[in-house]
Amino acid sequence: SEIKVSVNNDKTLEVEFPAEFTVDFNCMNSYGALIDEGEILFDREGKGPSTSIASSGKAEVIVPPGMYDIRITLDNKEIARQDIVINGNKELDIVTSQGSFLHTIVLYLGALLAVFSIALIAWKRKTFVGMQLLAIALIIIALVSPWWVLTGDNGTTSTTTNTFLVPSKIITLTSSNSVFGGEISSVPSEFTMVLELITILLVIDCLFVFIGIFIRDKYRKISTIISIVGVVLLIVSLLVFYIAMSEVTSVGVGS
Repeated sequence: SEIKVSVNNDKTLEVEFPAEFTVDFNCMNSYGALIDEGEILFDREGKGPSTSIASSGKAEVIVPPGMYDIRITLDNKEIARQDIVINGNKELDIVTSQGSFLHTIVLYLGALLAVFSIALIAWKRKTFVGMQLLAIALIIIALVSPWWVLTGDNGTTSTTTNTFLVPSKIITLTSSNSVFGGEISSVPSEFTMVLELITILLVIDCLFVFIGIFIRDKYRKISTIISIVGVVLLIVSLLVFYIAMSEVTSVGVGS
């Protein structure tokens, strides 16, 4: 609470400062999605509290003021670390090195579909179906892979910045002697909307290609039109991303 005091002559005031502050955490994986497990450990001169991360990715710790070394672990493996100064209530968003199970599964499914489509082309001689399935596989892989990567290393500190479509975020991961983890980069809301638009276009493109496979024998002309529309959507997605990314990097990195 805040109390205003007017001092116009000699006075003796007794002021009590809170001995402890609340630190709220939002813990995320390397894609920027909230994680549902792990442990947060505070350390100052070999002592400090710890708490578990809730299923919502949130955690709360109450500690006295001071400088702390914070570590986040999962299955006894360190997935984030940083030093913070506590001099008041704080809310921290921490991106860990923990991967995403969902993204990994989708990536493997896309890779398996790509192998299957190549097999159709090479051994079954089903070129049209194989190429269509390969296009779907590449789109699936693209949805869960970084679309833009920037790395840097000065010998003691290394950083990697990834731009993802799902979720639509730019994530920067840093590794050094005192820091291990990352943060969600601040970008204009318009850029996030562009990433979401590209995701929608790619999903629609994927559906068009999939439909084209099944109607090709009965409706060859419609199938051809759908295929052309799919190619156009893919080109538009790439152009939109290139233009948007160029604008962001020209502001953040410089031309």
